[in-house]
Amino acid sequence: MCLFSEQTLVEGQRCAVHQPTTGLCQLFECRDRTMHRVTNTDCPQLTCADSDQITLTDRCCKVCRGHDFCAEENICAENSACVNLDGGASCSCKNGFRPLREDSAYCEGEPSITRGSADPLLQNTCDICMRIRCGK
Repeated sequence: MCLFSEQTLVEGQRCAVHQPTTGLCQLFECRDRTMHRVTNTDCPQLTCADSDQITLTDRCCKVCRGHDFCAEENICAENSACVNLDGGASCSCKNGFRPLREDSAYCEGEPSITRGSADPLLQNTCDICMRIRCGK
């Protein structure tokens, strides 16, 4: 973890510092508990109107509103799902799992089994679990 401009960042997380007066941007990445400057790359040509371009906190290049951040990279582990937001992607633990860290990228637990399931195998499994937990 790194501390940068009063923010706590996890390993691999990036933060962009935009200079509104000059239009310049510097990108930093948390690696080995230290913030490192990242070399800027050329930004891709955008196909949306200027009014639909948004500036983000984790990169120097703008993106179009409605951008699919989940398609860029898989930031969520197997028990969490990627959710697109206006300014990036976030992870959400799948049903029956709980987060292991604040960003919900890693989740633990067992998927929920609902009593009264139409599947007899699931119903029996649930009944066995209830007897063990409740001592029935």
